[in-house]
Amino acid sequence: LLSDLDDQIDKSWYLGLRKTGFNWSNGFTEEDDVGQILAAVEPGGTYTIVMNNENPPLSEKSKFYLAQLVIEELQQGTPFNQVWLNVHGRTHSNIRCNRNTEQLIEAYDTGPSKSNWQLFYKPLIPENWISQSSLNDKELVLGGKARIDVYYRALDRYPGGNADFLTVCYTFDCATTSVVGREYLNGDGYHSFVTFRPEKLSRNLNQILPELLNSLKDIPRNSECTLLDSTSRDSDEYDTEWSSQEIVVFMPRCWTPSSHTFFPSKDKITILTFLLSLERSSIKLPTVLIGLIFNFLVPVDYYVPVMRLHRHCIMGEQWDYGRKRKSMTTEIKPSTSQLQALSEVDKVIGMGRVNEFSDAGDGARPCPARLDVRLDVTRKGTEAFDLPYLQPMYFNTAALHFK
Repeated sequence: LLSDLDDQIDKSWYLGLRKTGFNWSNGFTEEDDVGQILAAVEPGGTYTIVMNNENPPLSEKSKFYLAQLVIEELQQGTPFNQVWLNVHGRTHSNIRCNRNTEQLIEAYDTGPSKSNWQLFYKPLIPENWISQSSLNDKELVLGGKARIDVYYRALDRYPGGNADFLTVCYTFDCATTSVVGREYLNGDGYHSFVTFRPEKLSRNLNQILPELLNSLKDIPRNSECTLLDSTSRDSDEYDTEWSSQEIVVFMPRCWTPSSHTFFPSKDKITILTFLLSLERSSIKLPTVLIGLIFNFLVPVDYYVPVMRLHRHCIMGEQWDYGRKRKSMTTEIKPSTSQLQALSEVDKVIGMGRVNEFSDAGDGARPCPARLDVRLDVTRKGTEAFDLPYLQPMYFNTAALHFK
């Protein structure tokens, strides 16, 4: 009845019950896409609506928790068809829920109403076991052990009402003088992930990478700044600055007197067990040899952050959207060293504004970075439908692509 009226009256309808039950004069059945009966009502039967106490509606807090789990799975590179299965397996201790995976997805629907990316962003905390001088002189050079992630993120964008989020990550390896790129797109719940090797950038890396590395040597070990976008029409458009730009320097953590406190408990237990066995056997080993054994017992290829610079965009007030959609933080003007590092990274990669990389038009020509991606005919990707309107910050789980 209500669906018949809906076409005639431009108004929302709801059913208010003044009694404990209601009677249907005509029966009906509801089927899914494959013909399986979901509900059946007998003619003349009386039915009562009751609360399902085992599966109550998901609260905003529960939906936010689920959103965090989905992002974590995407960040860790979980195959798309496994994401919700893993999330379902992790929910029982935090959400009162006896739903199966499909029912959980249906209950989640479009997710929490407040989905600002800054609510989900978890910054990496750099470890300080390596000195600034050692990092600058020995590692942030060609042949050093440092690896640098550069992220460009266009988040919380709904042009036309549909999600359209993009994250690009470039990883520079000092040891091999190489670079690899990753691109992640969420368009209206359609997720795609592409890896590529920028051809032109790779050919010129020996000449231009030292300039990028030098620009990182004067910035603080952990710093933030902002960029005021004073030209964009609104934050849903493509012709904007990137929502977030981040540079993270990683180093392999070896077991040393200055780094051992940063290792997880399981590694510390392994080392302690080894030392106790030496003590009991009365074996005396040279200190240098013990150090080598320590690094054999713990994973020395585990890369951890040792430097981080993050800049996020604040919309200007030149348009109504800018006034309505304030950033969660106030303006932090970049220092000279921060601005130099960010500008050098943009120049080396050839990155432009969002629409210049995303091929979104707005009359802009592709930036050098996008043209370089097109040169790689070997780039590979995966795709999936029907994942949430969420965007992973991407590769913030440090060691995943370095193992």
